[in-house]
Amino acid sequence: MRILLTICLLVCSYIPSWADSTSNSLSLSLPNSSMSYQADKFRAGELDCSNAIGSATQWEFGVTGIVEPKCSIWTETSGVYGHPLPYKLTTTPADGGVIANIRVDIAQADYYKTRFTHPNSFSSSPTLTDAVAWTGQTKVGQVSVSGMSAYEAAKVTYNNVTEFNMTLAGSTWFTVESTAQYGSTKSLPAGNYTALIKAECIEK
Repeated sequence: MRILLTICLLVCSYIPSWADSTSNSLSLSLPNSSMSYQADKFRAGELDCSNAIGSATQWEFGVTGIVEPKCSIWTETSGVYGHPLPYKLTTTPADGGVIANIRVDIAQADYYKTRFTHPNSFSSSPTLTDAVAWTGQTKVGQVSVSGMSAYEAAKVTYNNVTEFNMTLAGSTWFTVESTAQYGSTKSLPAGNYTALIKAECIEK
């Protein structure tokens, strides 16, 4: 404030003046309200503020927005491997396994596709010295809208990936099966085995 006041005084002291010989009055030309003679500007996060002393004050504000997900994925049932043969792990219920069940909720129709990747390797296991042969599949299960049953016939499959075009709003349940066979005649080493299923919502 001290610096600002000094500047104002200096400006006023150099304003031309004249004395009216008839009225003996003194006329001064003062700065008008539209003039700006001290300015400052700062930014803090989303706030961008500029201020000019001696003129109208100007404020600039950032505009923020939050995009809520319109496609969400939920695990209804986690997959579990059964061990029916020394060299085989499978999620098939008849062999002691549990098939993974995954729900996909779509809030806005025809904006997303879902992609499922069934396992083709163990994320953790005992040391294995032979190759593992992997098979698996992803299928449409329960649906909240009857038209979603058509997703099964229209799905696209390549390698260990299956994609579905989510053209309707609502919930669809998908089942993911997996089988791993070790070598030709070797038994799997004792221990804990884990493989991962990947499920994704992808914008079109």
